Amino acid sequence: MKTIAAILIGISLLSCSKDKLITQQGVWNKIGSVILPGSKDNFNVAEPTLLYDSCPKLLKNTKMVYKMWFRNGNNNINYAESLDGKDWIRDTGTVLNQKYCPYVFKHDSIYYLYCVEASWHSLDCYTSNDGIHFVLEKNNVIPNFNSYGNTAIAYEDNKWYMFYEASQRTVDGYWKIYEAVSNDGINWTTNYTPIIAWQGCYGGPVYQKINGLYYLWVHGSVTGCLPTDLYRFKSSNLTDWQRDVNASILPRTTYDEGVNYDLGQIADPFIMEVNNKSYMFYSGGRDGTGNLKGVQNFTIKLAIANMPLSQLVQTTEGVE
Repeated sequence: MKTIAAILIGISLLSCSKDKLITQQGVWNKIGSVILPGSKDNFNVAEPTLLYDSCPKLLKNTKMVYKMWFRNGNNNINYAESLDGKDWIRDTGTVLNQKYCPYVFKHDSIYYLYCVEASWHSLDCYTSNDGIHFVLEKNNVIPNFNSYGNTAIAYEDNKWYMFYEASQRTVDGYWKIYEAVSNDGINWTTNYTPIIAWQGCYGGPVYQKINGLYYLWVHGSVTGCLPTDLYRFKSSNLTDWQRDVNASILPRTTYDEGVNYDLGQIADPFIMEVNNKSYMFYSGGRDGTGNLKGVQNFTIKLAIANMPLSQLVQTTEGVE
């Protein structure tokens, strides 16, 4: 989501994977909104990034919790914890102010937070020992784009990979997904050639490695930048990506997601597996332009598939 919402994405017309997938009636059970905004959030919350992690800060007498970082409508990054992914306790403070599109990756007990300045013109890297108090490591880790959006991180064979959303507005104004590499997670190089791009916008990448193959879930739109639904891409080498399923793997189906409305959004997916179940957290809102004021618009929602990710990617996904 980019204004709370204006990062949005488009469907790829790339050829689909030739692997035979199991077509089912739908595997995702939409639980609904798990974090609702209030007036202090300017009626919007979006862009969830999560870890299933130890050492909780808010929930005591437990070892493992879901940890979520997300943005509210005042463009501040907030933090929350949950025992089950459904019921959440929010920290009363903010993690960072005037930042968009958080993504948290934990490596060697250090939390790396990548986020975008409120101007949209700088993608920055922060680090933390506890996931709450972050210090800036580097501004503008990938220069020369007009605007930046969501990111995702992979770590393979002692090398860091970043999948990031960016726009060269002087070219066509569309968001596309690019790839960068790093040896330390702070200093990055990129070739400025998109790995996922076509006629519309693409964004909100989230990454998983499953059985030796690489997957990205993104939000996208058929033309332009709205409305958006979720799609899945696959790669065998982290460089060449193809759309893995023809249809949306998680389409808009409810009023508050803007079903049958040309401004609606499901966006900013975050997929994870806990205890052999797949969890898809995402932003859902009726108006992705950011022009809906004074009333609840974007919430953070959850869908659960009763299967591990290794089984999920053998299906065409979809909603129950």
